[in-house]
Amino acid sequence: MTPLIQAKLARKDFAVGESVPFTLSVTNPSATELLAVADPRRGGDSLRFTVGFPNGQELSFTTGEALQAPGVKQIPIDMRVPPNVRQDFEFDLTEWIRFEKPGSYRLKVGYEWKKGEPPWSSEVTFVINSPSGSFLEAVPAEAARMGYYGLLWSEADDNQGRVLLADYRIERPLLDVRRAREIAKLPMGAAPSLSMSPAGLPFSERWLAWVVKDQLHTVYHADTLENKLPLSTTPLPGPEFKLVSPPLSEAAPDEGRPGCMIALVTPGSASAGTLLPVEINRRGQARMLSAPPLPGAVLDAWATSTATSNPTFILAVRVGNSLELLAVTCPWKSTGGTSKSLLSIEGELLGGDVRATLDEHLQIGLVVKRGATRERLSFTITLPGAKVEPITSPLFTDEDTTVVRARLDERAQLHLLLRNRQRLSYVPPDANAEVWSDSRPAESGKSFDLLLRPGFPAALVYYDTTHGPISVGL
Repeated sequence: MTPLIQAKLARKDFAVGESVPFTLSVTNPSATELLAVADPRRGGDSLRFTVGFPNGQELSFTTGEALQAPGVKQIPIDMRVPPNVRQDFEFDLTEWIRFEKPGSYRLKVGYEWKKGEPPWSSEVTFVINSPSGSFLEAVPAEAARMGYYGLLWSEADDNQGRVLLADYRIERPLLDVRRAREIAKLPMGAAPSLSMSPAGLPFSERWLAWVVKDQLHTVYHADTLENKLPLSTTPLPGPEFKLVSPPLSEAAPDEGRPGCMIALVTPGSASAGTLLPVEINRRGQARMLSAPPLPGAVLDAWATSTATSNPTFILAVRVGNSLELLAVTCPWKSTGGTSKSLLSIEGELLGGDVRATLDEHLQIGLVVKRGATRERLSFTITLPGAKVEPITSPLFTDEDTTVVRARLDERAQLHLLLRNRQRLSYVPPDANAEVWSDSRPAESGKSFDLLLRPGFPAALVYYDTTHGPISVGL
């Protein structure tokens, strides 16, 4: 008895860095008998891939060769397929190959489903599209940033954008960007933000939010169909609101999905800015909260949450000649947030970051300019009302240098990514000046970010207009 065999890919075209899911389907046509077929996931050479690249080169390998672990003997095992049942064997080809060159690819598949029987074969083609991304961001899965990160970017697809997410795990070194999956589609030009869980509580399912004109859009990406939510739109009081990144999700419940707290701000210029918290409940319904009035124009804002406390938004506000730092806490299921002043200093804000710790503290790092001097400031908020005493260190840069990204690591040390004309540079926490610089990323890239994972060197991630998402060790 011969099975019915099919081979297919999830799509006909993919982005650079995106997963290329392949499925081999084996159906038992018998109404009464079991059918034993080779299981290509369990070792052996029953399934062979031959990949034809755009330049004419070929790469041939079996799943047994690809899955072989050093020193481990493979014992091929058959899969017993019940009558009238289809068995799917699923693989992600990017686990073994990074398809980094745009163009047309050819995939030949050979499957020896049973020793002594003629092998089954097929051929499919697919395309790796030229890079067309509009943004890229590295987002920690939880607020303490203890190792789980997602790399979020979008690719143009006709008149909309496909949002892709690549996950980085604690134990895996950073090699390159691959195995991303599509999690949403949105209007071209929109810059979405991915939610972050409370400190120490990572969760695989995420909220996605973005603002277009005077509307807040949210969608929930889940591992199961029953937890997914379609796009929801909430009208805003005006078109000038900007999203504070990232949205803050609740701790994951035992069942269902967590809620989400989103902050939006109007920068203000001559007048004071505005903070608008929006709570999204577990059903995806939005509710606007009240917030205390702000004393000045909003220069920047950050969002974080400890494991047991409520979502907290840190706002840098210009009050006269002073730079004032405010913390606004928004309890779940409340009517509004409360505000308190953390710090007031003379100076110009150049960049900053905020991080929650596993022991319920908040850590803040800033880069400020005071006269001709540039400084890094860092401090920890341990108790409500406690006096803040920043640790200050000088930063030696040219006048034309700007802060592209400031990132706190798991030890509350501030890493800096700088730009001076067409050159990017990196300043680690233990240095006062750049230790790495390169003009190539600045010339061909956009949307630069720092990826900081415990136990691994810092990495620059950015979107290259020729090669798509790129990671560079620093």
